[in-house]
Amino acid sequence: MAILINLDIMLAKRKVSSKELAESVGITPQNLSVLKTGKAKAIRFSTLEAICVFLECQPGDLLEFRDDGEGKKIFKDSPYRGWIMVGPISRQNRFYPVLPTYSVSSKGET
Repeated sequence: MAILINLDIMLAKRKVSSKELAESVGITPQNLSVLKTGKAKAIRFSTLEAICVFLECQPGDLLEFRDDGEGKKIFKDSPYRGWIMVGPISRQNRFYPVLPTYSVSSKGET
């Protein structure tokens, strides 16, 4: 996993129990446990904001990106590599090839 959750470290620094945090933020202890163990696939901004307000910290104190090389495979093997998406995000996304750009010489050479 490339995104690490350092919630347990911040709880220890603030000397707060998981139960206290869960009650004040309004999430279940089970969901907090999923978040602490790094098994969560997503977190709502409102939940992240509530955690940061309670712990008096920044999102960067809780979340850490660590490049493990796994993410590179997604783009390297993607059938859309070298393509860009145009238009709103929906089921009908349009992909167009990225065309190479050429610079024109300022000396008038062709």
